[in-house]
Amino acid sequence: MALRATVDARIAPSAWKMGSSVRESPQSQAIWSQPSPTINLSNSSIHTLTDSPTDTESVTASGSWRGSWSPCRLPSSAWSCPSTEDSETDEATAELQRRHSYGYSFAGNHSPSLSQLLLARSVGRTPRLRYLISYYAEVIAPVIVAFDSPTNPFRTSILRMAQDSISLQEAIATLSTSNLRQRRDRGIFSTCRTESARMSSLAHQALTDRSVLESFDPSIPEGFALEETYHRGVAVKELNKELADPQRRLSDSVLATLLILCLFHVCDTGVGQFKTQFAGVTKLLAIRLRASPYVSDELKWFIRMFTWYDTMTATTNDRESQLHSSEWGLENLAGCDARLFKIISHLGRLNLLSQSQEHTGPSPHVFVPTSIPPPSMTYHTPDLLFSGLPTQIDPYLFPLPTPPRHGDQTKQPSSPSFWAEWYSIKQQLEAWRFPQERLNQGPAESARSMHAYISPPSSPVYESGVAPQNIEDVFHISESFRHSALLYSERLAYPDLPSSHPRIQQIVQRSMAHILAVKSDVYLLWPLFITGSECVFEEHRIIIEERCKDISKDSGFYNNLSCLELLQKIWAENSSVDVDETGYGGLQACQFDWSASDGVMPSNSLYKGQGFRWQQAMQAKRAEGEYMVV
Repeated sequence: MALRATVDARIAPSAWKMGSSVRESPQSQAIWSQPSPTINLSNSSIHTLTDSPTDTESVTASGSWRGSWSPCRLPSSAWSCPSTEDSETDEATAELQRRHSYGYSFAGNHSPSLSQLLLARSVGRTPRLRYLISYYAEVIAPVIVAFDSPTNPFRTSILRMAQDSISLQEAIATLSTSNLRQRRDRGIFSTCRTESARMSSLAHQALTDRSVLESFDPSIPEGFALEETYHRGVAVKELNKELADPQRRLSDSVLATLLILCLFHVCDTGVGQFKTQFAGVTKLLAIRLRASPYVSDELKWFIRMFTWYDTMTATTNDRESQLHSSEWGLENLAGCDARLFKIISHLGRLNLLSQSQEHTGPSPHVFVPTSIPPPSMTYHTPDLLFSGLPTQIDPYLFPLPTPPRHGDQTKQPSSPSFWAEWYSIKQQLEAWRFPQERLNQGPAESARSMHAYISPPSSPVYESGVAPQNIEDVFHISESFRHSALLYSERLAYPDLPSSHPRIQQIVQRSMAHILAVKSDVYLLWPLFITGSECVFEEHRIIIEERCKDISKDSGFYNNLSCLELLQKIWAENSSVDVDETGYGGLQACQFDWSASDGVMPSNSLYKGQGFRWQQAMQAKRAEGEYMVV
């Protein structure tokens, strides 16, 4: 296990800065106009800055909240999950009850209600905290991993750490109240397309039933915005205390609190000061690894998750990822093959090199290919998956690009370092293969690997492998990422090329084919965003839009809609094309001659400007923070 977590001049002095994106009520507006709570991490010590009066004066007692509650403001229709078959819903509810009644006995002969079962195993210092943490465990945790399982660390590990951590309990409460508010304000309900989404939706219905809310805690504030602000203030205050203590800051629960607060920003607006936050995490990890060389399974998991979020955010926000790990086991959490993600993790750096920003230093992961891979290794996709694609498509109609010569009128990158790494990453992406033997697993192997849902809270993280019935989904998710990464690299090499060009559209088409085949799309936003930015056909745009909305409905997180809004701005500025006008996906246009030296953008370009289509829209919002495209 190796982690590159160096502390140098590139890391900002304010290592963790909480954004102030919580929607303000009139009562809290004056408080939150003050500077955001900031935590500074340094080599030898961690200096804390207390938040505005929210952190101190508004906290009346540990874990308490005083406010008024108006239950009539909660329309029951906002919590329902549509189902065409009532019997299917009844069976799913019975299954959820069976899973959660395991190992628990209730007084009397009556059967406990589903809400009682869901609340029975929660943790928290107060009844309200136990409710919000139960909501997190049963509603949120199942839909923030690609494949939920008994060993889902977002449930097992986080809840175990929360038992003795005030900051983590309050951070979870902040995320839960934000999620409850998002779902209520937008009136959304789950698509129930997957088992995880269906179980999450049933738990949501049970925990937001009016009778539960009225009887559980009558001192809930009217609405969730004030409560959200309160819990967030307590969480940051307690986190500051922990980071100021040389011993307590080494606890796994501190990293858990930072991770949950990061998820809060993703849920709230999808925009935050993630670069600064990940720099702080990098410093904290460096301090921990200096204190002890032992890396636990939980620490490995934290490194994986922070690396995933950092890498995906860096690729679309003009920076290099700050976290680099040799632990890449992400299939069960994100659905993407670990070897493929390791290649994708270098795209942020490649983007900087394309802008002649070479201060990032040499990459130790780059090799220079000695030859072009043969046709059998390029754009490998099983024919049975794409029977609708034109068979005459040949990627070798498009030669590899060459660096621009002096005097060329082109926007192509001129950096030798860029081209050396571009060829390397391009070849690795084209040569990557999903192991065929994994796709060949049959029902017998799948049945033998099934586990009972209930497992002890101490279930080890390393046992959370991908079940055989999910392997096909991992394949399609990985291929969606691979083709989107190829699209990303093509755009870096050809910033002037119109999106309508066959060189772009033949990759878009293949990416779309895999996107359509994905069932568990929890972490599919990055391929949707990269591919969607190059879509010129209305049919493709509709598919991308529906997928983004569906993911948001299942999770209640707003980042999917924030990124969709950017795509809609791009599409609004560039008219779409009907499929019938040029053939399916525009691929029949591949027959015209295109040479590698032809770098000038044709006059019939469908897109204005150069480079990534989202760049201009994101830069306009850069002062507010980075978009989390995960």
